[in-house]
Amino acid sequence: MVCNMQKTGKGASNETKTKFLIPWNTKERAITGGGIFIGDSYINQGQNTIYLQKFDVTGDTLFWHQYMTNVLAPYSESKSIYNGYKNSNLLDIKREFIIPIYNNMPEIPTQSPSIEPSNFIDDDKKLQCTGTYVNVRTGPRNFL
Repeated sequence: MVCNMQKTGKGASNETKTKFLIPWNTKERAITGGGIFIGDSYINQGQNTIYLQKFDVTGDTLFWHQYMTNVLAPYSESKSIYNGYKNSNLLDIKREFIIPIYNNMPEIPTQSPSIEPSNFIDDDKKLQCTGTYVNVRTGPRNFL
């Protein structure tokens, strides 16, 4: 087992920084620049739901452009979105959902993973590597 641990974050070009309003050092720049980034990088690429951003199952090349694979994200993000709609009195508005249907799914869904914070350890020093070449970063990812 070999782990190739290297820092891979490259700085964004000036053109990219201008396009996405980087640095995101104000709320306005972060919201607007982040919206432009998500629109340009995901929504305009056909990944127009949070699910499709996480699990790229569209197009000819599957799984090439995934945002993250946090198994707890569907629970936590849907709860946050629900609360936002509820707090804005928008729960009664009709919505259209895009739900992928897969072949050969089990008859009985698996149980949800535990979401108790006490089951998670905040320790960024542990690493288990099962791949030959794995890049591990030591801090937040520079997305651009």
